[in-house]
Amino acid sequence: MALHDAGMLRHEPASQGPPEGAVMIDAVTSPAGVLTAPFPEGEPASGLIQGLLADGEIKIRTGERGLLTDTDGTCINAEGARNESLAALGRPTEDPTLGHDTLNRRLHPEYQRWSQRILAQLNTPSQKAAY
Repeated sequence: MALHDAGMLRHEPASQGPPEGAVMIDAVTSPAGVLTAPFPEGEPASGLIQGLLADGEIKIRTGERGLLTDTDGTCINAEGARNESLAALGRPTEDPTLGHDTLNRRLHPEYQRWSQRILAQLNTPSQKAAY
């Protein structure tokens, strides 16, 4: 999005050829959510998601395909508590969070809230950071 906003990236229909000298990026949008169908019938789309579900690190509600998150993108675990070490934003959270396909970042403040949470953690003196 930053490249697009800076005018360095343009989206053009496939029927139009790119201008001479342009670099073409063939982009694919991943499906919504992280399951092949709504929970509990849906299968995890990857081994990573399968492991996180099995370990209770993430929660997917019945009838949904996406990860349940708090308002700052922090994942909710199987017990319903915040998993402070794991965050998800965008399409993996689709169903509990609607409308990521709009590409309208003003509709989804969790991106900004996530970055504010990370900055707050980094600015807390008790946090250790590796250099």
